[in-house]
Amino acid sequence: LVKVVTFGLLLSFLTLSEAQSDCNYFQNMEPGESYYIYNPMYPNSYPRGSYCTWKANSPYTIKLNCEVNMSTSPGCNEDQLSIQFAGQDINSYCGTGSLELVGSNVIVYFKSSYYTQGGKFWCHLRSEKPLDDCRCGWKNPVRMLYFVRLFVR
Repeated sequence: LVKVVTFGLLLSFLTLSEAQSDCNYFQNMEPGESYYIYNPMYPNSYPRGSYCTWKANSPYTIKLNCEVNMSTSPGCNEDQLSIQFAGQDINSYCGTGSLELVGSNVIVYFKSSYYTQGGKFWCHLRSEKPLDDCRCGWKNPVRMLYFVRLFVR
């Protein structure tokens, strides 16, 4: 009986770790390329207890646009979409709305609670080579980043 229970527990842990490893993605992006990120089971709602990671690398700027329709919780402690560009802090989002972010080498994390009612999200990433618009003697203008925080942890 002990061997059967131990084997059953081991099998369930292997299945769980297998499911988690199936939801890790990596993409090298060239200028002009697009890459899409969306929740597990999209266009349906994501399942409970999901965890996924997406990494996109590019030698150029990456523009990220997301549509988010997730459960809202204080501090986004339950369902959350977290985004981190190279050299920047991680920002976590939940609730409903749109995101527009710009940076380089992005990592997107998603987790859903075991108690969630579900939700969905999708993101479009595009690698963009900067325009070679040199004006000798002129200073480069300050570039502003625009993004909307839904709820930030």
